[in-house]
Amino acid sequence: MKFSKHFWLRLFLGYSALGWGVCLAGVFVSHETMLELLRFFGGVDASGLGDPIYDYWFRMASSVFGLVGIVYLVLAANPAKYAVALPWAGIFMVAEGIVLFVHGILLDLPPTPWLGDVGFCLVGGVGILVAMRGLSD
Repeated sequence: MKFSKHFWLRLFLGYSALGWGVCLAGVFVSHETMLELLRFFGGVDASGLGDPIYDYWFRMASSVFGLVGIVYLVLAANPAKYAVALPWAGIFMVAEGIVLFVHGILLDLPPTPWLGDVGFCLVGGVGILVAMRGLSD
């Protein structure tokens, strides 16, 4: 079975849309659930996060990440129409993966969750960049 370039490109764009888009759920969870998510994903001791500014920042990050996911979903729906944006979509993911990798190391964080985030970004970004090559053929 042979898959087209559009299949692979849409797969990596959809993967990116899902990975970023799932964060939209964070906008709507309760404060208690937010604290549990921070504990689960980041191993954060959330007991000191009672200040409302942390809740605000969590919602802000969740909504921005979710909106990034929507952009990738739009690209996945019609990659030919948005071909000019595809290199930027791939570069964005790779650049974010590099930023997360560097800061995970510099901050001496435990590997969970930052290595998963790095992997997500690099797989999505490199996948997009490779799959879009020769798309006009």
